[in-house]
Amino acid sequence: MALVKLKLGEILLNANLINESQLKKAVEIQKETSESLGVVLIKQGYITEASIKDALELQYGLRYVNLRKIKVAPEVLKMIPENLIRQHQIVPIQFANNRLTLAMVDPTNLIAIDDVRFLLKGVSVQPVIITEDEYFLFLDSQIKVDVNEIAANAMDDLLLEFEEGLDADESEEADPNLHDLEREVDDGPVIKLANQLLTRALGAARKVSDIHIEPQEHNIVVRFRQDGVLQKQMELPNKLLAALISRYKIMSNLDIAEKRLPQDGRIRVKFRGKDIDFRVSTLPSKYGEKICMRILDKSNTAIPLDKLFIFENDLKAVLEMVNRPFGIIFVCGPTGSGKTTTLYSVLGFRNNPDVNISTAEDPIEYDCPGITQCQAKPEIGYTFARILKAFLRQDPDIMLIGETRDKELAKIAIEAALTGHLVFTSLHTNDAPGAMMRLDEMGVEGFLTAAATIGVIAQRLVRKICPDCRIKYTPDQTTIDFVSLKYDPSQPLEMYKHNEAGCPKCVRGYSGRMGVYEIMKMSDAVREVVARGAGAALIRYAAKQSGMVQLKDYALKLALQGFTDIDEVIRVCFSDEGAAKLCPGCREEVGDDYVKCPFCSTNLKNLCIKCNTLIEGGWKACSNCGTPAPALAN
Repeated sequence: MALVKLKLGEILLNANLINESQLKKAVEIQKETSESLGVVLIKQGYITEASIKDALELQYGLRYVNLRKIKVAPEVLKMIPENLIRQHQIVPIQFANNRLTLAMVDPTNLIAIDDVRFLLKGVSVQPVIITEDEYFLFLDSQIKVDVNEIAANAMDDLLLEFEEGLDADESEEADPNLHDLEREVDDGPVIKLANQLLTRALGAARKVSDIHIEPQEHNIVVRFRQDGVLQKQMELPNKLLAALISRYKIMSNLDIAEKRLPQDGRIRVKFRGKDIDFRVSTLPSKYGEKICMRILDKSNTAIPLDKLFIFENDLKAVLEMVNRPFGIIFVCGPTGSGKTTTLYSVLGFRNNPDVNISTAEDPIEYDCPGITQCQAKPEIGYTFARILKAFLRQDPDIMLIGETRDKELAKIAIEAALTGHLVFTSLHTNDAPGAMMRLDEMGVEGFLTAAATIGVIAQRLVRKICPDCRIKYTPDQTTIDFVSLKYDPSQPLEMYKHNEAGCPKCVRGYSGRMGVYEIMKMSDAVREVVARGAGAALIRYAAKQSGMVQLKDYALKLALQGFTDIDEVIRVCFSDEGAAKLCPGCREEVGDDYVKCPFCSTNLKNLCIKCNTLIEGGWKACSNCGTPAPALAN
């Protein structure tokens, strides 16, 4: 019987060396640490290295080799071209007596063995087994790709072939010849450069979400968004722009001759066994077309809710909301704040054989077995609204709408929630009370919103400080006052901040991101103020009275526990004015557009923006902190 390729976890499960819960926990740790699954299992004490060796050798009948413990001679590694090593997931590790020892992730891949034998005529091939994780770690450490060198080589080759067609001062107004553009992008160096930029962004330790290729006056700047922050990666000669942009356009099925209008497309690739999509957007600019590519890893699995909501009270509130039989739950935040991850985690929690779940998305970002996922296609009339109307005839229990964008969609979603369905959707608002105001702007009556809504989850993502190199310190009083940090003054205040120098496990002191949440349940008090059309300040006040913790307070709680630092809290959760204004009369937070406190009518016209002290009687400076009068609010 032919053997089929199995992952290490499956092999160990089949051999009864680990159980499902141990494998699940190890995979979660692996996502956080980027270590190989085998290393994680050994560190957790679930198995030994000898157990892995025995299981693999029993499965395939071949010798197991630990790539981390052997040194491969450079001349042996060069015996097989890099493209063949990557294509078949193989590594030549030893050559002696005309025999090549070939480490293989999938030793059942006879085509790979035949290709090596054909390449090295007369050489016998001896396959051995390696794990997939070890193969990729070896690849990252031993076969490093210098993208800048590839760019330089591509530039030289292109100039030789198109020495006149790619001049830097070539007029943009000249009509490009389609045949010439195709000839450019079919050139080897351009294809290699384009592919390596994608590969570099997909590296396991990078956590890149977006790729920006930006033409400037004298060069092309490539930037990656890592952990929510743009990082400059390299500069390329601007003579490569036309060929590089055209290559990406062909990969994403866009019109390579159209340079005057924005275009949207998609690139689909397979990388390290995963199906990954790039959502591609082109934008004509002063110095040429800019390309932005959002990375969508469809193989990502839903994160358990207890990993997202780490505080017990928040997890309890969310579980109460998502277990309701009908109603609508809104997940709010700006682009890139993790809304989709939260929605999929909720769906994963509710995904059971006795529940019918349907989703309307654009695009479909993750594959979810057991769920009917529908991709909106507005160009053919297959819109969100049309999908939702069809859902109502499909006997759904739970529906997910990728984004509530307009009045028609909002009304259909609200009506579905009022007719016995559980609806999840996202909104682009800054906080939870803002979701109610956004629906009001869309034309949804307040009493309908109040009746249908179960709750609102607003969120942001903050970078986590690296636990290996973080610095312990005590923040100064000015910082404490600025962020309105609440702590026990009888206890010494010790916090952590990121180390700008960083370490091998982080990027400038930060490693990964985590969610900051504002959970607003629709209590009777909140429902009442929403139904009568109250403003955001009163909705916020009612929600806080019902137990809602605001975004900045949640983030400060994370900072106090050492997950992040105050710099990151201020960057993500504070506006340009710093801390929210506190009414000196009732100590409630009020918005910038209020002259009088909406709760107790205190005059706020002369409120100091630094320390929130109310200044009366024409003072020229704050008597508390000395802030001069021109800096006073309003």
